[in-house]
Amino acid sequence: MTLVFLGRKHIAGIEAGRSVKASGRVVVRDERTTIFNPRYELLPVSSTSA
Repeated sequence: MTLVFLGRKHIAGIEAGRSVKASGRVVVRDERTTIFNPRYELLPVSSTSA
């Protein structure tokens, strides 16, 4: 799933590997499932023990 935030270059807390819960209208664009300007919730970062 691709999340597209129109008009924003960066959103604090969202980075590669971070889990996000998102909702909104799902569309298929260029054969990819996409949500534009989703409502989102940052999920807690899980720490793993080695």
